[in-house]
Amino acid sequence: MIPDFLRRENKTMKVDPDVEKMGIAVERYEKHFGEGVNTESYTWPIKEWSRIVDICIKEEKILDELLGEEHDPEADE
Repeated sequence: MIPDFLRRENKTMKVDPDVEKMGIAVERYEKHFGEGVNTESYTWPIKEWSRIVDICIKEEKILDELLGEEHDPEADE
């Protein structure tokens, strides 16, 4: 038996607005470029990600190109 306070329907989950904006930005990036953006190896603050995605889309460059890094699709496997 699951206690009431652990039931999904009883949870109220508040999402940080900056985290939500980042999620939306990542979705826009994926839709625009047809591939995901690697956020794991970068230490930018969450607030910076929407700005970075906007720059990528405006300049028509994936993140690696914007940063001048070589993109290796085989490394994604």
